[in-house]
Amino acid sequence: ENSETREKKKAQAERNRELNRRRNEEKKRLEELAQVRQLIETNRLTLEDREDDEPYHFAVGKRIKKLFFPEKIIKQLSQGHLAIVSLDNKYVVIPAKAALQIAERDRKSLLVFHGELNR
Repeated sequence: ENSETREKKKAQAERNRELNRRRNEEKKRLEELAQVRQLIETNRLTLEDREDDEPYHFAVGKRIKKLFFPEKIIKQLSQGHLAIVSLDNKYVVIPAKAALQIAERDRKSLLVFHGELNR
């Protein structure tokens, strides 16, 4: 085997390692997003619309969004006991414990959380 052949094999092995690394990263990212979806679906609060609900404003990117919640929910959001996340272009309220688990996997899903985040 000449040195040119060895170099080509070495370069091909390096490309294969990089490709495998990228595939593994993508697989891990998809698994984490599936876990986020599961966490949101199993922890979401079901809130009924009521006449006396108050407006709650929050930023999503450069836009200000407004949802209506009972005063108790707004207070829990501001104290970091609850969070707002995005799922399928809808806004969902979840408990802080679930918000922390989601933040570990995909911070972008977490829109409003006034509690302490790790890291």
